Amino acid sequence: MYYKNRICKVIGCILLCMIYAGFVLRFNVGIPCIFYKITGLKCPGCGITRMLLSIWKLDFRSAYEANQMIFILQPVLYYFIVKNVLAYIRGQQMTYRRWENVLLYILIVLMLGFFVIRNIPPEICSRIIDCIRYIPVEILT
Repeated sequence: MYYKNRICKVIGCILLCMIYAGFVLRFNVGIPCIFYKITGLKCPGCGITRMLLSIWKLDFRSAYEANQMIFILQPVLYYFIVKNVLAYIRGQQMTYRRWENVLLYILIVLMLGFFVIRNIPPEICSRIIDCIRYIPVEILT
C-alpha cells in the first residue's frame, strides 16, 4: 500500500506535466520565467519547456537553441531524476556515491557558468574576442 500511494503520486506528476505540455502545444502559451520577468536575465532553466517540446517534435536543432546546457546534460539529469524517483517510491533515504556528489557539484558550477555566459551582451563578447585575437604571441609563450 505504501508503494502504491507513492507510485500514484509519481504518475500524477507525470500526467500533470503531460497536460501542461498539451496546453502549451495547443495554445502556444507557457508559464513565463519569473526570474527573467523581474531581472531581464535568463536563468539557467530558461527555455527548458521549449527544448522539451522541440524534442517531442524531433526538432533537435530548436531544442539545442532553446537551452544548450540542459540539452547537452540531459542524460546526466535524467539519471539523477530516475534515481531520486525510484528512491522516493521505495521510501528510501536518498544517498549518493562519491562520484555522484562530485558530478552534482560539477553540474552546479557548469550551470552557474552558463548563467553568466548566456547573459553577457553580444557587444561585450565581440570586444573580448577582439582583445584576445590581438594579443601578441610573445605574451602567450
